[in-house]
Amino acid sequence: MQYERKTYSSDKKSKPLKFAVDSSQYEDKVEASTLLADEYINQVYFSGQRKVKKDDAFVLGTDLKKEASDFRAKFAADFTRKLHDYQFSEEEVTQFIDAYEKENAKRAKLTYKVKQYFPDKVVISLNPETVSMEKTILNHMQTFYQEHRKDYPGIIEANQAQNKAYREEMMASLADRPLTTPDRYDYQLTFVKKDGKWEVEKAYNSDSFMEKFEGNLS
Repeated sequence: MQYERKTYSSDKKSKPLKFAVDSSQYEDKVEASTLLADEYINQVYFSGQRKVKKDDAFVLGTDLKKEASDFRAKFAADFTRKLHDYQFSEEEVTQFIDAYEKENAKRAKLTYKVKQYFPDKVVISLNPETVSMEKTILNHMQTFYQEHRKDYPGIIEANQAQNKAYREEMMASLADRPLTTPDRYDYQLTFVKKDGKWEVEKAYNSDSFMEKFEGNLS
């Protein structure tokens, strides 16, 4: 390493200062910092079902149980809102979310890039490919009505039956669902070090990020 002090006098030239630095004594932790994102996503969106590497330099201080609970509550609310004609029990919704998380933990693709790395702040970008639920409600509804509409006395009964059948058929076919295509823009997770542990900062697009881990249910 070399440092040269700038001077503005023509008759005085500074001598550069040289420091010997052995880089082998300093472990490069930049790539290892992606373990923060891996552990966070595993605990919050996969219920800890993936095996992820650990590093004592990157321990999360965020309340992961609360984050996971908040995510599952949002998933349940989105599910019942989009399939509102049938009154699902809490157990039925939980079973669907459990099944989806299990399949997602098996197959979702996550690639991380370190965008910023400082001693007390790390920014990691990713574009998750998750088990796709895009347009499944619409497609199932169209097919169901074509095949079964005449089996019910009215539209209300048909809608209720379609919602109920959707849950059962989607749970049975999750392994056959494709993955979502990458979005145009990457998402970012920002981690800030506080009291020796790393906490995730909420992003403005956190809702759309969570919906990615619902498979963009629609």
